[in-house]
Amino acid sequence: MKTKFTLVMLLLAAFITNTSAQWVNVNTNSVKNLATVSFSGNNAIIGGYNGTIIYSSDAGQTWVDSLYYPYDPILACGFGSPTSAVMGSTKLFTSTNSGVSYTGPITITGFGNFRDIVFTTGGNGIAVDDNCETALSTNGGQSWTAGVKPCNGIPSMDDLDFPTSSVGYLCGSNGNVFKSTDGGSTWNPVTAPGASNVLYHCVSFSDANTGFITGHTNAGQDSIVFKKTTDGGSSWIDMKYPLIAAGIPALGTIYSFSFMDANNG
Repeated sequence: MKTKFTLVMLLLAAFITNTSAQWVNVNTNSVKNLATVSFSGNNAIIGGYNGTIIYSSDAGQTWVDSLYYPYDPILACGFGSPTSAVMGSTKLFTSTNSGVSYTGPITITGFGNFRDIVFTTGGNGIAVDDNCETALSTNGGQSWTAGVKPCNGIPSMDDLDFPTSSVGYLCGSNGNVFKSTDGGSTWNPVTAPGASNVLYHCVSFSDANTGFITGHTNAGQDSIVFKKTTDGGSSWIDMKYPLIAAGIPALGTIYSFSFMDANNG
């Protein structure tokens, strides 16, 4: 299951759960804009702009600069194992000591900016770039091969989630939502919850069939999109109105969220 959040906006879906959450501002010792985070147990990594890479070994309580500056923005990251990590955008960089230090870049031709990296089991990883090209790894991100391109044309893709080792979902612009049942080797379109003017930003599934998707439309009085499926994407339930009632602007955009189970997010 995905443990990555995009640090543009973090949504606490308080209308879903009665549990009161508390948040504490943590000093990351970074002055750069941060874009992506991933956890593996107590180990964590964050990537950002201007090549920012920082890491934590105490579950995010304190952060240390890796002192590795590829200068390109770091828009995607993930752990292939508790010790192996990968991050990057136009280029990918790897770590074998839980994000403390990095080597690279890995040479992968024919890709744009990688937007998300997800690992399932046994070091198997899937990455997607902003041109809907996928890359596959079987060794925790140390090397990658080109996968299939699910989309026709070149729509931008934003997010991946694999609730199981074989079932995964991919979403992006032009109302595109895709599903894989073989670990990312092949992808098929699912019944997209919206028209072609929807830009999807994030998808999160608690199991193979139950999940949520968010984004926004290009027009309308309430452009925010937030939907739920319980049948693997065959049908979707509109859930934006509880969000609006909870205070999220109707014209706002949710860039990232995650659900611990079917009810709590």
